[in-house]
Amino acid sequence: MMLAKKAVLCASMFLCVFVVLGCAKKEQQAGQSKSANPPKQAAVARQDVENMSADELRAMALKCKEQLAAKEKQVGEVVAKSRAIGSEKMTDKKAEAIKKEMTELLESKIALTEQFDLCRNKLVQDGADVSDLDM
Repeated sequence: MMLAKKAVLCASMFLCVFVVLGCAKKEQQAGQSKSANPPKQAAVARQDVENMSADELRAMALKCKEQLAAKEKQVGEVVAKSRAIGSEKMTDKKAEAIKKEMTELLESKIALTEQFDLCRNKLVQDGADVSDLDM
């Protein structure tokens, strides 16, 4: 029973991710992209990571890991809120608000994941033990 609940939760979260990312692609194609310049931001982050010590990298990666867990919990809460409202009672305003909240959460998770990966990969490259940084 517990496995079925987890499977349903994972499937619904993936569905939300695909819906949000699919909609985001359409907006970007229409020239309505909200992000400033992700490749440039990533380049700045890579440069910062290159100049950090192993202790700083580990601390940042652990912080990202904690924040990712919190974001995952928030995504679950949004999904639960969406289910509680139900598709029949969902108005356009409520649906738009939930979509906006989910989009913001997923964009934040993507940025945190990229930052975590940069730190973890640099630690691996430097030969550090990253067993405590597994997701």
